[in-house]
Amino acid sequence: MPENNRTPSSFELTLPTLPTVLITTGMIFLGFAFLFYETFNMMKPILPGYPGDAFFPRLAVGYTLIIAALILLRGILLPRFAAAPGEPSHVSVHWLEFLSVAALVLVYAELLPPVGFELTTLGFMLILLVPRFAVQHGLVQSVVKAVALTIPTIIILYGVFALLLGIHLPLLFLPRYIQ
Repeated sequence: MPENNRTPSSFELTLPTLPTVLITTGMIFLGFAFLFYETFNMMKPILPGYPGDAFFPRLAVGYTLIIAALILLRGILLPRFAAAPGEPSHVSVHWLEFLSVAALVLVYAELLPPVGFELTTLGFMLILLVPRFAVQHGLVQSVVKAVALTIPTIIILYGVFALLLGIHLPLLFLPRYIQ
């Protein structure tokens, strides 16, 4: 029986905390190390003294590598200090929910070009938010709340990425209504 006296679901996987954190952090570290390596394939600076296109990605990836390395070193070299006092010895992973979200992210990436940023993001966020809100509210109220959060989120993401950063987003109808 778990620590909080709930019966575990068949979709929950209970794992020891320290090895789980170390393995997950190690995988993240390796993935970001590969991304850091890939930044060297980015376009070289055009102007002398300009840091180039790879500067900010290297900065973000570098910070993540440093934090991951610190977590790994603390967990490997000082395992008794790796866990905070009172931290549970095991962590529950809802593997079905994790795989569902991972699959949904892949579907989102595939649907983005043909369907457009607005509708794909709307569908993605509704699929993620409605079930979580439905636990506390009814279905209709959870849909209304999810849409009320999703529409401003889409506009903010469009403003930040398309307008401020100049990143191309496959749009269906948003530019017609904003201009």
